[in-house]
Amino acid sequence: MGEHSAGLGEVRAAGRVRRLWLLVALALGCAACSHYRPTLPMGARTGDVDLTLVFLRLTVRPEFVLESRSTAPHTLVRGWLTVPTRSPCGGGLEAKDLIIDEGRTQPGTLPAGVHQINVRVPIMESIDYSLDTVVDLEIEDGLCMRAPVISQSIPLLPDKHPMLVVTSGLLANPDISGLGGVASIEAGPGLWLGPIFLDVQAGIGAALCTPSACGRDSAGDVRHGLAVPFALEARYGLGSSVNPALASSFFAGSRYAFIPLRLPATDGERSFNVHTLVGVLGWGFADAAPGPFRHLEHAVPIELALPLGIVVEPNGPNRRVAFTGGMELRFLFSL
Repeated sequence: MGEHSAGLGEVRAAGRVRRLWLLVALALGCAACSHYRPTLPMGARTGDVDLTLVFLRLTVRPEFVLESRSTAPHTLVRGWLTVPTRSPCGGGLEAKDLIIDEGRTQPGTLPAGVHQINVRVPIMESIDYSLDTVVDLEIEDGLCMRAPVISQSIPLLPDKHPMLVVTSGLLANPDISGLGGVASIEAGPGLWLGPIFLDVQAGIGAALCTPSACGRDSAGDVRHGLAVPFALEARYGLGSSVNPALASSFFAGSRYAFIPLRLPATDGERSFNVHTLVGVLGWGFADAAPGPFRHLEHAVPIELALPLGIVVEPNGPNRRVAFTGGMELRFLFSL
């Protein structure tokens, strides 16, 4: 009965951790949106205007960001996402928004010089990324500007930039100095270096105690202590697969954590340190579709990982090494 109550306490603690960070992820919204850039310049010239694709923001509401260069001002009337075989400005998927310089200029007015145009597509419309695609922009006097934005012969690669990694994790292990596991929230910077992703994290969490070591509180629940983990992680991308709704990426890696902790033991508070070394298998997913996208693992905003390894308490009175395993939910935000 005591072990069953301890298990319920661990589940409740882990559930609180997961709920907190799911709310954080929803609040931050599109912080982890994937930006894809062409490996070769993609653009076209119409009259005095050069239009070049800067990047594609791939989310549930896709956005194509173009750079314009012109010697005279123009007025943007409407825009479409369409295929090259359709006549210029002859229809297609109409853009919901045409935003110039992030809204710093008068709506619809494209001044002379170098400027940025954000072409946003309606959220409920679908795009076939396996087709060559262009953006058409109608300007004054019924004239049309056209620029290629997707070409099956030009790969699109995700941006390489630092990431903020936020991890909600649970590790459980047999009793080692009264410790039954750790449920924690951690955060820190990460970066892709070629095919390897490295990150450093620190956090805070609950040191899950065994009933025999820590006893119970007045409500009958097992008492738990405090854990302050510091971790180093490495991930290697094993490959990705894409279907019309989702891109999946798979990872293998390792994690080392140094965890100072305190337990409210029945014979007085215990303070000691443990080390964990685990191997990790992960599954990440992101918005994507069949098309010229490459290295999708670099753009994964959410990863579910399964760690398995050992926990060591060097100064433990009896058992000093135990197997450990659990689950991690990682959120990766572009900085």
